[in-house]
Amino acid sequence: MLPSSGERFRFSHVLLRDKLYADLRPKARATLHFQAGTATLRGGGTPEAAVHHLFEGQSAGTPARVAEVALSAAHASLSRLAFEDAVQLGRRALQLPSADELPELLRAELEVVVAEGLILLGDSAEGKAMCARAASRAQGAGASELLARAALVYGTELASGTLDPQMIALLRQALAAVSDRDSSLRARLMARLAAALTPPASVDDGPEILALMREATNMARRIDDPGAVGLGGRDRRAASDVERARINVQRRLQDAIERIAQADPALGRYLSRAVDRIAAFQRQVFSSSRARFVADLLAFGVPEPRVPIPEDFMRLSEQEKRGREVYESACSACHGGVSTDRIEQREVVDFLFPELKPDGNVLFDVAPGRPPTPVRKKRPGVNFMNAGFQNITYFAQIGLAPSFNDSVDFPRYRFRFYEDGTRKQAVVDLPPKPVTVSGSPFDPRPARDANGAPIVGPNLVPQAFTTDPGRAAVTGDPADFEAFDIPQLRGVARTPPYFHDNSRETLREVVDEYSRFVLLFLQPLKLPAHPPETPGGRPEGLSPAQKDDLMTFLQRL
Repeated sequence: MLPSSGERFRFSHVLLRDKLYADLRPKARATLHFQAGTATLRGGGTPEAAVHHLFEGQSAGTPARVAEVALSAAHASLSRLAFEDAVQLGRRALQLPSADELPELLRAELEVVVAEGLILLGDSAEGKAMCARAASRAQGAGASELLARAALVYGTELASGTLDPQMIALLRQALAAVSDRDSSLRARLMARLAAALTPPASVDDGPEILALMREATNMARRIDDPGAVGLGGRDRRAASDVERARINVQRRLQDAIERIAQADPALGRYLSRAVDRIAAFQRQVFSSSRARFVADLLAFGVPEPRVPIPEDFMRLSEQEKRGREVYESACSACHGGVSTDRIEQREVVDFLFPELKPDGNVLFDVAPGRPPTPVRKKRPGVNFMNAGFQNITYFAQIGLAPSFNDSVDFPRYRFRFYEDGTRKQAVVDLPPKPVTVSGSPFDPRPARDANGAPIVGPNLVPQAFTTDPGRAAVTGDPADFEAFDIPQLRGVARTPPYFHDNSRETLREVVDEYSRFVLLFLQPLKLPAHPPETPGGRPEGLSPAQKDDLMTFLQRL
């Protein structure tokens, strides 16, 4: 034996260790393993480090003790996303020679952890069957919390467009069994049941879904646990980034009011009521109950395919129906999905992101017999785009076109992008310095290069400055220059003025802008051209009747 560290020793050669181990009688070997496992735990070691010895020495100890440590080790494996290890540990504990002697609730605990691992590995059928067995054991023993955990694990995975009666039944049993006091567990059960009931089998199910969602959300806020409205399973917090940010702002505001109330209770009560009134006013005037319905379901983690589209249940007039058809053909490519803020047609995204040259100007494909065409940059997974609306404010700022915000002096920027945060290696300056026909930086007519391609930046016009770099200020990626998030459109008729910088006053102006400058430019939409609505105007993507129909639908949306 050779000294190692502290009071530890090691064998001088591994073969000596293996020879001595092989010569041990089975009973002595099991005793040493069990002693090693228990010593590991006493010394502050983790269950994962001890469980191997306890399994090997199971005959020298009690099955319940081995199974308890295996259960803790399996939970630790799930926490570090080692799902296979968790399943293996739980199954091995359930297959101990004396497993039939394990306490009923311990068997149920092991079945739940194995089930969760199986479901997360994709074997949902076996995992759900094991959850159901564990739930039955827990219910028979009156273990309401374990019953609730089994139901939540069963509901870890959703099948789009279908309802699972057994999932719904388990969640209802668990909800009836747990205490009605505020708790994360009860909030999760209500949120999960609301998701399981979606899409509603009938119109009559809608009120129950909404009531469950509202009470789950309110309870999560009361106990200061926004993650409680997740879908169940391990740390699967399903609230969106926007919802988490909203909750965080609300919490910080409440904290500030509470600090004020400690010094001046009357002022604290007044501020609390004032904030509630402001929130109620904003929801009533600027939002939409349908938008909140969708947002709540998405915040609970219900997959988008399972969220019902509220407009499908609306009674629309004939003109509104025509307007919805126009919306689907002209708007849903970018304002699609159940949340109306998803880019549904990826070709449109790629079309709006041109490839840039090192000098910041757009790279064009120049071929004989056809106009120069911008080379497009594919942006998989991106849900924002540069639709060119920054040009409205830019032209207004240099006096070339009117806009609703032209009385405001906007800041004027040019940005230098670097390789990384050290700012040692410059990549590109945007917008690139204008090269125009007249030489004036404010001339909207671009000069052409030796190949006949226009010399323009990302917005496809000569641009002396930008008033807003868009997403590039967040990502640092030149490709995101003047690109913006896609807003959801429910309640849009109540939120003037429009665009990210309030450059258009009315919704009709927005529809006209799209019809004249955007829809026909977006070739992937393949919309037919219509004659100009005004003499001498541009061809339009929508006819006057289509614009009227679309306006009528947007007023309802």
